[in-house]
Amino acid sequence: MGIGIRDARKGLSDLVKRAAYGEEEIRIGVRGREEASLIATRKLAEMRQEIAQLRRRLALGGSTAALGEVVRPFAALQIAVEAGVFATGGATAAAG
Repeated sequence: MGIGIRDARKGLSDLVKRAAYGEEEIRIGVRGREEASLIATRKLAEMRQEIAQLRRRLALGGSTAALGEVVRPFAALQIAVEAGVFATGGATAAAG
C-alpha cells in the first residue's frame, strides 16, 4: 500500500531522498488508491530509454530480447504475397 497525500506532504523531503538515493518507489494516493509514484529521475530516464529501444525493435519487426520473443507484425501478409496467394493492385487472391 502507498502513502496518503496528507502523510506525503508532511514528509515530502524524506520521501524524495528515499526515492532519489534509496532507489525506492514511493506510491502516493487517496483513500487507499495508489495514484502516483515518486521514483529517482535517473531510474525514470533508464525506463524511458528501455521503452524507446523496445519500440524501435518492434517497429523494425525485430527481436525483443527483453520479452523473449520475435515480433514480426506483417509476417503472415509477407508470406502470402511471396507465395502468390495474396495479390496487390486490385487483383483477387488466388485459390488453392
